[in-house]
Amino acid sequence: MTNSSHTTIRRYLVALSLVLAIPLAVAQTTTPATQPKPAAQQPRPVVIVQPSANQRWQQAANQQRVQNQIQQNAVQQQIRQANSAQLRQNTTDPNLQKQMDQSNQSQQQLYRAQQQDAVQRYNATPQQPMENRAPVSAGSAGH
Repeated sequence: MTNSSHTTIRRYLVALSLVLAIPLAVAQTTTPATQPKPAAQQPRPVVIVQPSANQRWQQAANQQRVQNQIQQNAVQQQIRQANSAQLRQNTTDPNLQKQMDQSNQSQQQLYRAQQQDAVQRYNATPQQPMENRAPVSAGSAGH
C-alpha cells in the first residue's frame, strides 16, 4: 500500500464516521416524546374587602390619637431639656452636675420608650377590617 492509498482510506473512514456520528448525535440531542404537562391551575381569585366607613373612621381616629401623643411627648421633652440646661448652667457643684446628667439620661430613656410605644401603637393599627368589634359611634353630637 502506498502513501496515497493510506490517505484515501483515512478520508473514507473519516467521512464514514461523520456520516454515522451525525445521526447518532441528533438522536441523542432530541428528547424523547413526553406527555404534555397539564396546564397550571388558575390562581384563586383574591377578594379585597374594603373596611366600612365606621371602621375607616375608627382607624383614622386611633392614628390621630397616637400622632397627637407623639407630638405631645416631643414638646414635653423639649421643655424638660431646656429646663435642665438652664439648671445645669447655674450649677457649679460637680457632684450635683453629675447627678443632673444622670437624671437627664434617665429622662431621655423614658422619652425614647414613650415614643417607641407610641410608634408601635401607630404601626399596630389594623389595616384589615376589624371583626366582632363595635366601632366607636360616629354620630354627630347635638343633632
